[in-house]
Amino acid sequence: MITTEVDNGFKALELLKKDEEFDLIILDMQMPGMDGITLAGEIRDFPELKKLPLVMLTSIGCPLNDAKANLQACVSKPIKPSQLYDVLMGVFVNQEVKIKHRMKVDIDQNLAKQLPLKILVAEDNAVNQKVALSMLGRMGYRPDMVSNGIEVLTALEQIPYDILYGCTNARNGRFRSNRADM
Repeated sequence: MITTEVDNGFKALELLKKDEEFDLIILDMQMPGMDGITLAGEIRDFPELKKLPLVMLTSIGCPLNDAKANLQACVSKPIKPSQLYDVLMGVFVNQEVKIKHRMKVDIDQNLAKQLPLKILVAEDNAVNQKVALSMLGRMGYRPDMVSNGIEVLTALEQIPYDILYGCTNARNGRFRSNRADM
């Protein structure tokens, strides 16, 4: 399998305009500048790509599949490699892809009042920063956000945090995920 990766929808469209050929496109629902549904619609505007299989990965729930996007599958993240394999095999053999939806989790919007914590989030990706802020915000927390290790050390010198959560881009050779209670 030969893969090509781009970090936003605009770059994906540039590749498609250059007549790059693909057997499948995996989209992320939340990308900088253009969401996955918008990108899917733009891809469908290419007459030769009307039937190209599109698979959406999302951490915010699967959107209603509008006719223009015409998604073959929508998968909740995080996804295990074996699950992705099953989805892709289903798409390639034109089977209906059945995705188990995660259980709905009730988030206590007053958790921060019941369990006040000073939280520092270290994240170098702007979209992931928004997701982390949104998730913690739904619990009533207002974490501080930094984007690199130097900023973490500076922040830790100034404020005694209860929790430090970090998740950086593994492509950069740095740690993939680390959670440390301080």
